[in-house]
Amino acid sequence: MKPHESDHTIEPPASLGSQLSALRHRVETSNMPGNRDGLLARHILRDLPDFTWHVDPFNGIWLEDNAYRLEDPGPLAVLGYGLSANPAKQGEVAAAVCSGLRRLMHRNLLPGDRANVLHDMSILLGVCLAAEAVQADVPEFKPWLQKTLDDQRLWPADRLHELAQQHVHAILSGHPLALEVPGTLVRDEELAMACWMLDQGTATLSNPLDDPREVRKRTMRAVLRADPTNLPVPQAALLFHAADNMLSMSIDQMVLSRSHVSSVLRRFEAAMRRWRWDSDELQHPIQWEVRSEREVQDILWIMLRSVFDDVVDEEPLPKVGHGSHRADFGLPR
Repeated sequence: MKPHESDHTIEPPASLGSQLSALRHRVETSNMPGNRDGLLARHILRDLPDFTWHVDPFNGIWLEDNAYRLEDPGPLAVLGYGLSANPAKQGEVAAAVCSGLRRLMHRNLLPGDRANVLHDMSILLGVCLAAEAVQADVPEFKPWLQKTLDDQRLWPADRLHELAQQHVHAILSGHPLALEVPGTLVRDEELAMACWMLDQGTATLSNPLDDPREVRKRTMRAVLRADPTNLPVPQAALLFHAADNMLSMSIDQMVLSRSHVSSVLRRFEAAMRRWRWDSDELQHPIQWEVRSEREVQDILWIMLRSVFDDVVDEEPLPKVGHGSHRADFGLPR
């Protein structure tokens, strides 16, 4: 190779293992008590057992150092993350959290410079968690925040911030966002955020025919091309979550086979031994009646769906002559 040709050397794509390690390292740079990005990362990744977290604001001296400003939005969000993970600490900070939420309701959250609570993902979600923790004491806050997020004057800084706002809105309203895929998801962090929202139940696919696995595949490609060293910590956490989730699903699909279908079905009789049928002698007996074949099918569907992700109802069977039939349910793969 000539000397000048080295300037055009193409770097090989990173392996999944190296990317996961790099994403983990990026997240761990904020893994310290009271760090808001670290707390958001823990909130995103807390279902994963192989992270050791040191972000709890109730440990160490963070609470003491910030006692004079706990009612400000940033520290208030920190307390929200802390209470979400450790509700038993509510008594220590409930007064400050309630006061901070009430103060926030008197602020103008829609200034033109966008430098406010609504446009900082870590603050917005943390404040929402704080409001959930003290819902009984400040019931007016969540409707107020939902109304604020509905305000037509609110213009998100970018698509990621819009998704974060819609995630919080879905928590407040109980109605998940209907995502259009792939049209509205372009950047890597948007795909990762969408995957997390789908897992959290704050988003669904607007088209029932869209396959959520396609979103995950696109996100996995985003993981492999990302540069973790230049990612904000929350985005690194979102990509790590998506990759770990996809990896777990892939392992399940590789391990499960046709033999598992028969294994599950053979357990039907044993499983039915726990079917509730109390004695008539009890004061309030519970007796789950099974009166038709369809109800047996429903029980079998529940058993299969607890193991296989792709159980479908009314699976068409190949034609035989001029006739065709539909199975009660099927497993396409």
